[in-house]
Formats: sequence, C-alpha cells, structure tokens
Amino acid sequence: MLKFALVAVLIVSTTCYTTSIAHDLAFMSDIAYDSLASINGWNCKNCAAYPVKNQKGFFSSVANIQGYAGYFVKENAVLVAFRGSVDVKNWIHNLETTQTAYPACSGCAVHSGFYSAYKGVAPLLRT
Repeated sequence: MLKFALVAVLIVSTTCYTTSIAHDLAFMSDIAYDSLASINGWNCKNCAAYPVKNQKGFFSSVANIQGYAGYFVKENAVLVAFRGSVDVKNWIHNLETTQTAYPACSGCAVHSGFYSAYKGVAPLLRT
C-alpha cells in the first residue's frame, strides 16, 4: 500500500529540527496507519521503539481521518500524528487546496481540505 502525506507534529517550544527527530516522526507517522486498538495498546510493530505515554487514537468517518496523540517521552513533547490518505474521501479533502483562515492564529492560513478533515477529529483530541 502506498502511504502519502504522513504528518506528525511535536508540540514544544524548544525543539529544533534534527535528522534524528525527522526519522522518529516518520516512523511515528507510520504508526498512525495501525488499528486503533494497536495504537491505544501501544503494541504495534514499531511502538516499542518509540516510548509514548497517554496515547489516544482517534478516527472520524466524516473524512476517514485517523491518527493519535500522546506524550513523546524522548523529546518531552506532545505528539499528534495523522495517517496519510488511504481512500477517496481522503483524496477529496486533499484536492481542496485553497487556503482558509485559521481562527486560533491571527493572520494564519491553512490547507482548507486538511482543516475541514481536522475539524472532524478536533473534539476527540481535546478529551
């Protein structure tokens, strides 16, 4: 299966880019393709190599968006990872390429398709 548009985000204020972090985030993005049961139990193929605590998988059927959030121990950071596109619903949102205002940030704009899909899981990320 081809995997596209892997996204993982570390939420910290002091982390700078390193190839080591990029490597970790690539593998942690791949984990977002696993089943929610595997993610929530942190027993997937690559999970043992990446210590994450308080992980919670999420899924929304509106755009078939899936991923997880948790505390990435190695970087002392919150991690949010989204699965890439796997079906027609995902690709339809990908094709919504215009930018739209992001209300949580003055003057910021985001990809409208991803933002539309994100809004379907945002409430799950906040619990």
